[in-house]
Amino acid sequence: MERLTNYSSDTLKALAGTFISSVLPAMAAAHPSADFNWRGNTQAFAQEYAKALIGTGCTGRHIREAVDAMKVRSAYEKQPPNAQEFKILCLQAKGMPTIDECIDEIDRQRREHYGKRHKEWSSPFVYWLNVSVAAPRRIMSEAQWRKLVRRKYSELAEVYARNEIRDIPVPVECKLEPPYMRYLTQGSAL
Repeated sequence: MERLTNYSSDTLKALAGTFISSVLPAMAAAHPSADFNWRGNTQAFAQEYAKALIGTGCTGRHIREAVDAMKVRSAYEKQPPNAQEFKILCLQAKGMPTIDECIDEIDRQRREHYGKRHKEWSSPFVYWLNVSVAAPRRIMSEAQWRKLVRRKYSELAEVYARNEIRDIPVPVECKLEPPYMRYLTQGSAL
């Protein structure tokens, strides 16, 4: 709610109007069993979705692409995306990698570059997701690990939405001699 203070109520109303006029009808067509007029208050429903998108930098094009992705998703999902899931679809349209792309890259890096310290990552998002889930993977079952990945993905999506994803750190090369080497290289006192 604190992010909404930077935006006028007109912005929220305009975005909610977009949801009422175009997004919710598309959701209703893709998910006929869903009730978007819950207790007769479509406006509140649209405002929930609009509030989720405020501050993300998503444009009308991203929303249209998210609606298209939602239509594809409707083939295997019975329920429409909630506000958080729709926001993630918009962020994916904006350029954020999907969860499947992230898992595929993490698995590929693990297989092909296991033990190497410096790996080439496709984006900082995938790197930071890997950082947050790599260590627990050793002690978790695959199902538990995937559940953790989904949770961390959602948390990192919030950071991505605020445009606060840090760059991948530059590896530091440090070739200092171990301290005991200075005694070996100075010659023997004996």
